[in-house]
Amino acid sequence: MGHKHRKPRVAWNFDDECSMLAFLEFRISHGEMDRIKNIEAITLHLRKKRSKRFTSSQIEDILNEIQNQTTQKRRRGTVFTDGLRALSSVPHEENVLRLKQELEDEFVMNMQSQERVTRSASRSLGSSQPQRKKHVSGLEIPESPSSSRALSTRASRFRLSATKSTSPLARKRHFPYQSSHTPSNRTLSPKHEEGDRETPIPPYPTVRITIPGNSDISTADDLHSPISHNEDVSLHQTKTPTTDAGLYKRATNNLSGSFSEVKVKRLEEEVKDLKERLSQAKKCQQHLDSQMHNINSSLETALRECQRRCAEYADDIRCLKYTLSEKNPADRKLLYQQERQIEALRHSLSERQQNAGFSRLSADEHHVPKQDDVENVMHSIHHETKRILLSYDDNFTARTPDLDHEEDLRSLFWRVLGTNPSSPVSSETLKAILGKNGLQAIICALFASALCEWVFATDFESTIARSSMLLNMYRQHISSIDGSNALKNVDIAANKLLFGSDYYLNHAIPARAKELASMLSDALAPLIPNTTEIPRHSTDRFHTWGEGIKESPRREKRFIDVFKRALRLKGDLLSSTGLFSLVLYHRGTCFDKSSMIAETKHGDSAVMLSHTEPIQACLLPAIYLRKLPRQDIVDYKLEIHSECPTGSDFCLVSKAVVVVD
Repeated sequence: MGHKHRKPRVAWNFDDECSMLAFLEFRISHGEMDRIKNIEAITLHLRKKRSKRFTSSQIEDILNEIQNQTTQKRRRGTVFTDGLRALSSVPHEENVLRLKQELEDEFVMNMQSQERVTRSASRSLGSSQPQRKKHVSGLEIPESPSSSRALSTRASRFRLSATKSTSPLARKRHFPYQSSHTPSNRTLSPKHEEGDRETPIPPYPTVRITIPGNSDISTADDLHSPISHNEDVSLHQTKTPTTDAGLYKRATNNLSGSFSEVKVKRLEEEVKDLKERLSQAKKCQQHLDSQMHNINSSLETALRECQRRCAEYADDIRCLKYTLSEKNPADRKLLYQQERQIEALRHSLSERQQNAGFSRLSADEHHVPKQDDVENVMHSIHHETKRILLSYDDNFTARTPDLDHEEDLRSLFWRVLGTNPSSPVSSETLKAILGKNGLQAIICALFASALCEWVFATDFESTIARSSMLLNMYRQHISSIDGSNALKNVDIAANKLLFGSDYYLNHAIPARAKELASMLSDALAPLIPNTTEIPRHSTDRFHTWGEGIKESPRREKRFIDVFKRALRLKGDLLSSTGLFSLVLYHRGTCFDKSSMIAETKHGDSAVMLSHTEPIQACLLPAIYLRKLPRQDIVDYKLEIHSECPTGSDFCLVSKAVVVVD
């Protein structure tokens, strides 16, 4: 006895059930109530999305089973027509609704892409005659302006093809004028059992839109579309059945609703973004309020502390007044003097701070060169002057010149000897002085006199820093507004920049040094025994001493180098806050160990046995600094003295070098 063959159990799971219910609810919500079409669409959907090959009968059985399990009493609607509303309790309702929303979003995106395709096709049409456009399900379809060819908005322009219907029920629905007789071997079920084989479901149909003057545009049937695309659609000017017009109107309304939902979602996102910005602005406002509160609190605390200190000082003042009232008058007078001194110091400090702030100079700092730097420069100058006569014998007597015809040499001798220019020196006295000191000592002494007369006591710098009316107005304005101290500080700072500039160091000083070296070489030439007899003021002055060809350029280089060092030192002394002066001791001054260094006429160090012995010549001047600050603008002349300045406000910076017997 044979047993009845049972079909194997369908491999069904939770995800398949949720996907099936979501897709069914999606189609029903878009107005697709046909039971057979919904079952076929679910079959295709599961095959495409889940890769599950279920038959239409299996899908129908599963839906019936779900309806029987979840519905306790009989209702008028079924799950095939009402969807989830027909079920009293929906299993996994949240997942089903989430999947349905995903299908809605995918449907909207597909419709937008189809609209773009059709719009681009309509733009490619020729502009030979004006056309009107009409939106149908998101597609722009050109419409002829002729009234005879105008299409009615109520009558659909789609004509369903009767030869490509996917089911007999669909053909019967769209063509009621045909015979409704159905053969006995045909059923409404979408499956036909021939043994154990099932009739395959036809593939997705396509929607074909024919636009006049352009090629056909075919789009694949959207599986998620609620509009049935089981039949091909062609655009013609003939009338279509009323059912097609209703189907078109329903699809248009559904599309409008979908686009409205997209706009609403965008607006909701914008509102959400605005709310977030508003929240951030409120947080920033709260942060600023907290900061202002902290600042106000700190200010109140500082105010209370200030008031407390004022109260303490008031108590101290009352105590001091009470104490002074009981003391003797002498103590009160002394205290009054101290108070006046304190007030004067405060005023001086305030003035210094004001002047320093204006000129960018420190108020309590003296900008003067270091003593070691000044001494090193002076000793290097003395060393170079002693090397001028290396080719001559130290014991060689200098030639006695005629000072009446040598103006430069005469002025240099007057400063060395300390005589008055109005009383000339006799030839016998001059010859005795030259014979006693020797040629080298006389040359060094006259060189020191030239440095004092032509470098330190001559206003050469004003020829570079030329004065003008506008510069004088600047100085007058600064002096009247901020006082003389401010003008002094600004002028010192400006001259410091001038003396340290590249032009002054590399152009002005070398040119001036070369000029002075030529003048001195010409002035000293009458003292040299081997001097050639050439016209005075010759352009070749350094070849008048009778040296060799090699020695003359060396002597010229030493002369220029000495004057360069002296000019640089003068710039440093002028651009300082102190007042410098030089002392060139004349012949016959008593030797002073504290301010002089003794040497012999041969250039060797001398040991002094007596501090009252007179000097024979001054080979290098001494430099003094006055401790009182400078009060006026920079004066480009330094004072030259013949005696040591007296007073406690003078400070020795560099000692003089003198010749003694």
